[in-house]
Amino acid sequence: MNESIDMFDLLGGGSMILKQYTQGKLPDIGHDAIWSVSSCKREFPISNLRDNNVDTYWQSDGNQPHTITCQFRSRQQVVGILLYADSKSDESYTPSHITIKAGSDFNDLVNVVTDFKTNEPKGWIPINIKNSFGNPLRTWMLQIVITQNHQSGRDSHLRMIAVLGPSETEDSKMNEKEWRIPLVSGETKIRLEHSFTSGRRTVFLEDKIVFEDKWRMAFTGVDQFKLGKNHSAKMIISTNKLKAGFFESLFGGSNSSDLEYKLLIDGMSEKDFIRKQEKILRAWEPFHKKQKVFLDTTKLEVWFKGHEVESTQNFIEDGTEMTFCIDGKAFSVRNLSSGSKHEGLVYEMYMDGEPIPQVAIL
Repeated sequence: MNESIDMFDLLGGGSMILKQYTQGKLPDIGHDAIWSVSSCKREFPISNLRDNNVDTYWQSDGNQPHTITCQFRSRQQVVGILLYADSKSDESYTPSHITIKAGSDFNDLVNVVTDFKTNEPKGWIPINIKNSFGNPLRTWMLQIVITQNHQSGRDSHLRMIAVLGPSETEDSKMNEKEWRIPLVSGETKIRLEHSFTSGRRTVFLEDKIVFEDKWRMAFTGVDQFKLGKNHSAKMIISTNKLKAGFFESLFGGSNSSDLEYKLLIDGMSEKDFIRKQEKILRAWEPFHKKQKVFLDTTKLEVWFKGHEVESTQNFIEDGTEMTFCIDGKAFSVRNLSSGSKHEGLVYEMYMDGEPIPQVAIL
């Protein structure tokens, strides 16, 4: 561990991940991964890379390039790799040119770090890994490719490897968006939490989770969920900059300012849906506590506090009347003709015989 700190000092602070690792702030996420190598000497196996012992080492046995592959059991966020080398002991076996690849499997690996050079290292070699937006890279697989050794040596030695994940605070970087949508069940707050580190997105209807995806390969996309019993919604997340290509689609991330959010309900934009609801819903506040009673004029349903209220309907002069009870109070809603083709029907509410004025549905 002391040599790790010395290595950081020699770098002049050039690698924050090494300092954070030695301070215990970045976890090694390689423990649950599947490790493989292109070749090895029997007496210097791959297990020596993960035995936490700098006195043992892995040695390749074949022509360059030599590869070490780390395959995760689930997609992981990676901020860096630490390689432990000792050029004084290993001399021409010490790697001098290294490339890091990433992908979902062996068939789609692409370079994320190209031709990283070392200079007679003794201790940890820190290699930062980020996606094209400067955020932690999310991937299923990493491959370390040694393309050249010091003094043109053929086989390579490495003594330890650590794969670093982000700190627990990384996922606190997120966008939050809110929409207020008028439903017959009451004013409904829709809230989106979208981490632009991990891609995690969670949609809340009031305080209830209606959609959650903890890991997402791409930061943009379409999520579908239900709003109550009668409405379907889509959350469309897109980027307002032109970002195309394989690398972005596979490892893409974004900064918060790059993303645009659009909510569709029943195939309509937020504004169009609200206009539609304004035509078919009526609302009253009989209890002066911002607790509205809603009437769906198309289905003749009364709702209060998110629940449908049982009602009866009777014919009266010039229209119909719905009667029901809420909290021991007798209510009626009269559906009367306005006498004007432009105004249509008029809805009047009474509580214990006293008129209640209408209010806006939002």
